[in-house]
Amino acid sequence: MFASSSKVVLAEDNESIAKLLLLILEDHNFETKWVFLGNKVITACLEKIPDLIILDPILPDKDGFELLKEVKNHIILREIPIVLILNEDKQKGRFLHFSPLDILVKPVNLNELSLKIKNWVGVLENQKTLKKKAMTDALTGLLNDLALEKELTIACYYAEKFGKNFSTLMIDIDYFTKYNNIYGHRFGDSLLQTLAVFWKGALRPTDAIFRYKGPSFVAILQDTPLEQGINAAERLRRITYERSLPHQQGLNNVVTISIGVTAFKKGDTPGIILHRAASYLTKAKKSGRNVVKSGI
Repeated sequence: MFASSSKVVLAEDNESIAKLLLLILEDHNFETKWVFLGNKVITACLEKIPDLIILDPILPDKDGFELLKEVKNHIILREIPIVLILNEDKQKGRFLHFSPLDILVKPVNLNELSLKIKNWVGVLENQKTLKKKAMTDALTGLLNDLALEKELTIACYYAEKFGKNFSTLMIDIDYFTKYNNIYGHRFGDSLLQTLAVFWKGALRPTDAIFRYKGPSFVAILQDTPLEQGINAAERLRRITYERSLPHQQGLNNVVTISIGVTAFKKGDTPGIILHRAASYLTKAKKSGRNVVKSGI
């Protein structure tokens, strides 16, 4: 398993070169998983999605060109930067259209490699910063709808391929328009921020919550079948109600939420899951609000 530092999958069948790279990468605080067969690359990457793939395209069991196409066409792995290790400088032209982050040519020069790795670190950190900014809701600090689409895509892939079930909660603040009309948008924004922090703290570290649209939020609960998802939703609904945040035109004059819950079933896509969760949220609203409705 990978630690919390930057993660690398290294695919290299030459043991001496691989051990050299592993040693230097560890010195630069990379956590590296080494494989020496092309057929192991995709599996290794999916165990824990890496920040970087270092790949010798000339592996004993698989054509490197086909392997690169598989990685670049993979719905989960296609955006991961790739560094290539080539036997000869003249091979570069064949692989340039894969847009590698960098290319190493054997024999690897240690001083040059150290400089290159420092550059990779800078590029990867910059990419992480830009991605985090692009996928963060500015008001609440939660992940946004772009991040939701990506995470649901990943969750659906793992559920379809490996049977890793998950539940999806669509949460909406009841009578939020009335709240804004009574207290003003500044207090409405403050309520969204307060609830975002509260809900995030109430969920497990393995769960993720996203600002979806306006006063609507979505939570993805990993390794959670429908019944457990319903229990989690009921807990969020109950503790939100029990906080007794004032709302003059809310149920019992406090802020409440309604939640639609669904779980993954074979063939689901992110769009299908969100549509189904939204349909159960609508049922919750029509049932009087401050309730949870669910189904698959």
